[in-house]
Amino acid sequence: MKQKAHLTLIIILAVTLFSTTVYSYAQDDLDRDKSGVIYYDEELDPAEDERAEIEFVLKNEDGDYIGEENHVYFYIESSRDSDDIDLYYHEERNYQVDYQGDNIWRIETDDPDADFVDGRYISIWVETNDPGEVEFYIGKEKDNDQVVDMFMGSDYGGNVSIEVAELDAESYDLEISDDLVEAGEIYDLTATVREYEDGPRLRNMEVTFYQREEGESSWNELDTVETDRDGVAELSVETEKAGAYEYTAAVGDAERGYVKKSITVVAASDLDTITALDDEINITEGEQKIYFRIMDEYGNINKDYEHGLANFENFSRQTREEYDYTERIEITAYNPDGEETEYSGRDIEYCPDNEAMFADIDFDELGEWEVRGEISGTAMRDETYVNVTEFGEIEDIELELDNKVMRNFTAGDDSYNFEYYEEDKAKVYLIDEDGVRIEYDTTDDDIYFASSSTSTASINSSTGQITPRSTGETEIRARHAEKDLEDSKTLYLSGEPDEIEITKKIEPGELDGEVILTMLDSNGIRAIPGEFETYTEDDTEYPEEFVEDVEYEILDTDGLEILDKQDFEYGKASFQVEADDYGEYTVDLFTDFGLSKTFDIVFEELTPQKVIMTIDDKKAIVDGEEVSMDVSPTIVNDRTFLPFRIVGEILGVDVEWDGDKRAVEAEYEGTEVMLFIDEITAYIDDEPYELDGEPYIDEDSDRTMIPFRFFAEAFGADVEWDEDEEEITVEM
Repeated sequence: MKQKAHLTLIIILAVTLFSTTVYSYAQDDLDRDKSGVIYYDEELDPAEDERAEIEFVLKNEDGDYIGEENHVYFYIESSRDSDDIDLYYHEERNYQVDYQGDNIWRIETDDPDADFVDGRYISIWVETNDPGEVEFYIGKEKDNDQVVDMFMGSDYGGNVSIEVAELDAESYDLEISDDLVEAGEIYDLTATVREYEDGPRLRNMEVTFYQREEGESSWNELDTVETDRDGVAELSVETEKAGAYEYTAAVGDAERGYVKKSITVVAASDLDTITALDDEINITEGEQKIYFRIMDEYGNINKDYEHGLANFENFSRQTREEYDYTERIEITAYNPDGEETEYSGRDIEYCPDNEAMFADIDFDELGEWEVRGEISGTAMRDETYVNVTEFGEIEDIELELDNKVMRNFTAGDDSYNFEYYEEDKAKVYLIDEDGVRIEYDTTDDDIYFASSSTSTASINSSTGQITPRSTGETEIRARHAEKDLEDSKTLYLSGEPDEIEITKKIEPGELDGEVILTMLDSNGIRAIPGEFETYTEDDTEYPEEFVEDVEYEILDTDGLEILDKQDFEYGKASFQVEADDYGEYTVDLFTDFGLSKTFDIVFEELTPQKVIMTIDDKKAIVDGEEVSMDVSPTIVNDRTFLPFRIVGEILGVDVEWDGDKRAVEAEYEGTEVMLFIDEITAYIDDEPYELDGEPYIDEDSDRTMIPFRFFAEAFGADVEWDEDEEEITVEM
């Protein structure tokens, strides 16, 4: 055993002796007054150079070089966070030096990858994308969080300052972790930022992510994230509203919208409610569709697999069965005698227009039916009640057209062909006193149809069959001869859309409103955007199907938000607008079918309201228009009294009566006023004010009368009195 231990000791000594023959440990010989930086790159352009060189000379106290065969170490401290800086031994940045923490690195010369020149000079390579000045402090030792014994023995000593050029990102790639997710589920947006396409990745670049629902024009800012060392910025997103969403980003010189990616958010598979679309329905005997809508916890409407989930094959987290609600919903109809009929499976269908499941139920008995919808395996259910009655006395009629707008098809030189619409009809629905609505049977002789312009479109007076003839517009009328009831609709027969008519519904004093878009052809007739699909037969081209093109986009307008954007239907579209402030805003609108429109939207502040009243006259003039009052101004003890509520409402003041206190409370633009019946003291914003007349109640009209000058002046109004005409003029 002793011999074996002795042998081991000899081997260890041999290894140690062998090691010292390769590197001599010379740390104590390293002299800070003789060592230092002899060269460095004063500027670093990440776009061109990618890295900067710092070259050192290391000497002992005799001034002799300490080269690559000696083992010494020294320290470098950076003025910047280490996350922004990388130091390497090798110019190809293959070998990173030893990081110590506190933005300090340790450099050891016996590393075989250290770059020595002639065995004397050693180089360190610096890499960073963060612009601005970065300083390095080089010394022999490290004391806690700083370098000490700074090198002194060269032109630069142990202090180096490098100016890093700023990088402008011109390119980024945007990725989304999924392309189909459930509402409330988290997904990631990832932007990889480069100086130019296929160029170097850039770190410490601010990336601002944006989201908008498809079809909307305005982008909503989500958050700003800095790119990491790999030039990547990542943001986690959770969206509760189902829909199709677009994402983009803004970074450097790459403007928002440089890259767009889309994702579909569907209703969560966990159901929350089932709701009948109607609480009560009045019908006659026969088949009727009864609808139930299913929603998740976020209020999103669930849809079945076939109609509700496009690209479902890519959505691997859930199975089809979890989404196919036609397999889970049960609808039960109870007739007036309580007998039930169940509908499930193939009996259940989905209606895209109503976004609801339905069963087609045969109501074959008069009386009240209950129809219950429920999700199997849960306590979720709702019901609707159906009153099955005989159709009563006709109270009204309603006219509907298969097409409100017909688009012509060019067939030869300036002639038009409306063959696609040859089956077009006008339909009439009869409505009784209970609101029961049935379709009119054209085999009866009660209703007559007419067209105001038969050269544009004629109509069969009995059947409602429409025959289009030329471009123009005509009024289609339906008249019930016996009941003397009538309804009408305008029918437009137009050419290709040529312009967009803008109608703005914005009231003065409001910061929101509606904009209506109407497509017009070259003759000013309402038109449908889109194209006919055609087929050719015997060398003649015929229309087969009209495909509407309904997409349009509104470019961002600072200070103006676009909401509730509705696509074109029968040549009309609309959207809501909200402004940050009063003023004029310019809107740029572009359509997918080639038309564009630039127009202004003006939000006006309310002009002062002007009210003119005359003593003992129940008529007032409000901004030039006559308004009736049920009590007139009057003079009591040389003071003018007015009906408080009437005049207050005319001027836009909120007026309330407190019967317990026998008090009138009023508020206008933050000012609050309180007056008490038969009391001389009033209050303005809780401060007492002595009136020159007591408020009283007029016995004939039961109206509260108050001294008007106090009322008007308390709210900042201008009051004028014309003694000759006994006329009061008030401007708010």
